[in-house]
Amino acid sequence: MTGRHALVAGIGFAVVGAALVVPPGHAAASTTVRYSPTYTLADGPACGGVVRGTVSTHPMTPGRATVYVAADLYRLGGPGVCSVTVTVHWRGARGASGAKSATLVVDGTHRPRPCVQRMGRTFCGETAELRLMTGRGQLDSWITTSHPHLAGRAVINAF
Repeated sequence: MTGRHALVAGIGFAVVGAALVVPPGHAAASTTVRYSPTYTLADGPACGGVVRGTVSTHPMTPGRATVYVAADLYRLGGPGVCSVTVTVHWRGARGASGAKSATLVVDGTHRPRPCVQRMGRTFCGETAELRLMTGRGQLDSWITTSHPHLAGRAVINAF
């Protein structure tokens, strides 16, 4: 191998090697935690059901958590529209806290719908994605609704 070819090969190995290095203190994968179920009554004639939540964090988005919530709501007496406002709360060990809400609407069609803003509220279909600015560390989190409910809970470890 000539000097020029050796230099090009050396640079190539250095670039590939640098791309494979994970910064110190960072895990290579995200963490995902499921909330315990949130059982709730809902808007609509004789509506109720369960809200399920999953939270994900990733070392490349420090101090942030993404919560996915989904509603399985049912109406006694047959098909119909049910809705519930869901709030995800969090509190850190250092006292920081926050909450974010969305209204989930279940109409029995199971069609995905984008979230829309109306009169200062977020309305979604059966699922919603809530992005939280939590800060780093261990957080207690819980899901509540706008009706009588049993809150779902999770412990989040934000990078």
